[in-house]
Amino acid sequence: MFDASETQMKRNLFCFPNDNTRCVLQQTAENNVYQFSIKTYEQIDFDYIEFLFNQKDENYFYYSNNMSIKRSLEEAFLKKDGIQYLSPEIVLLYKSTYLNSADATKHEHDFKSSLPFLSSEQKQWLKSSLETCHPAIHVWIPKL
Repeated sequence: MFDASETQMKRNLFCFPNDNTRCVLQQTAENNVYQFSIKTYEQIDFDYIEFLFNQKDENYFYYSNNMSIKRSLEEAFLKKDGIQYLSPEIVLLYKSTYLNSADATKHEHDFKSSLPFLSSEQKQWLKSSLETCHPAIHVWIPKL
């Protein structure tokens, strides 16, 4: 059984062929930990895939950066045309931690583009989660 009180390591798996020129792995200061980035030019071919491994139990999805933040499974995972996907407010929460990265402009664009489509409840969940994760005010909080 998953124990949300334990510290969990965030795990992502990126799969791409050796001849892929869009994907770059850069080693970090931690042993066997790499930073993945994608060059900014347009993706024409489906030439990589990312798997995000997160924790859940029978009732909740847990945010890997702070296990006290959770979302019910029916709210965390949405489905359209038989395809299940992570809810936009959770995706934005993950993106909120990378506003000082090379992808910051993309994350800000995603936030601004998504905001009109979020329900009041989704906005409130994201705001509360941002306040938990970022004790100093996060730039998105006033916009929610």
